[in-house]
Amino acid sequence: MRVLGGAGGPLQHVEAASTLLYRVPVFAVAALSPLVWFLGPRAREWCAICVAATTTLLLAYPNSVMIGEPDLAANASWIQQQTERLTWLGGDISTSQGNRDRLFKDREIVVSARSSLRLVPIPSWVPHYFQLGRLPEVAEWLGYSNRFSAFVARGWFLALMGGGLIVCASLVGCGVNWVRALRRCACVLSLVVLLLLTLLLSEPVMLGTRLKQASDHVALGDPTAALKVLESAASASPVVGEDTGFMAQVGLLNLRVGRVELPSARLWTAFQLERNGFRMQALEIYRELIGEKGLRRSLRREASRGLVRLGIQRINSTSYVNAADLLETAIDAFPSDIKANLALQLVYLRTGNRPRLEELVELAYETLAEYNLPNKKVILSVCQENLCYIALAEGDLHAALKHRQGMRKP
Repeated sequence: MRVLGGAGGPLQHVEAASTLLYRVPVFAVAALSPLVWFLGPRAREWCAICVAATTTLLLAYPNSVMIGEPDLAANASWIQQQTERLTWLGGDISTSQGNRDRLFKDREIVVSARSSLRLVPIPSWVPHYFQLGRLPEVAEWLGYSNRFSAFVARGWFLALMGGGLIVCASLVGCGVNWVRALRRCACVLSLVVLLLLTLLLSEPVMLGTRLKQASDHVALGDPTAALKVLESAASASPVVGEDTGFMAQVGLLNLRVGRVELPSARLWTAFQLERNGFRMQALEIYRELIGEKGLRRSLRREASRGLVRLGIQRINSTSYVNAADLLETAIDAFPSDIKANLALQLVYLRTGNRPRLEELVELAYETLAEYNLPNKKVILSVCQENLCYIALAEGDLHAALKHRQGMRKP
């Protein structure tokens, strides 16, 4: 999602740029397959082989989105991880159940935001260290993860099913030669899968090798060489540059080589100040970073996440004015921050700012409009509950009843 019209503008849901590349062969298959059917059994056999290869290539689509488009993948991962953290047993919604009978939720404690964001596991292995226990990591590098499932549309699944049906129909149309056609299809499919795995997994293998080299340079006391290796790794695999842990490592190495003015070094300094309890100093750095022009989006996002963590601490200490200031700054920078949105809703529920609360609820609906996983209904139900409570506080019983019904079917 990207903001239209600057800070505070509406959200726009955008497609992955690589989607068009995969639509072209699907359209060609859909258009040409019926024509090939009338050319005889031999043509149907070749049709089955070509369609099997094309359908197998569609399996690379998750990797093209989640690895090939890091900015879009970072937004998807951020929203999915926030939604999961809000709805799990230790999240805000579950831990606050005992205090939900309070009208303004004045005893509800907001759980701190997650301190790190991960798109894919940073590979710590090289080919000769590979183990079966790392298969989940391999799946994530292929793009198959909850973060992809949360936003994928039905068209990809329909394309896979349609390709499979065309292959089956073509094999049936081959008559007595269907066994030979099936054997050839299986060979082509196996070859395409092998080529895809080799191509797609070469990136994490090379990245793991470079990270091992950087680790060796650090162990030998050469941070300059380690920093060069990490920078080359981020250039070759931009997706790793969106990882909070990777950015922290780069920031620490920049500090060690004396580049204290770089944004990554200042971000690392803010992390350490926040961890050690010097929150005002950390807040000053976060504000500088989030307002800095030309700053990389991933660094600005981490600064915004820092503001959210500090804002949540102020909510829990009932310093609502300061909390609202920090969270509004974070929302202006990243309107799709659903964690900051819910925390800010709680602030305005307690302070009685109904117009702004309604705007935040509308923004939450926009943010989760294309979200596929069912736990989004829990978050939207909480939004309706907030509107119900503030309507009751103002004596608007009709609106309270409407939002009470909306809690059941958000």
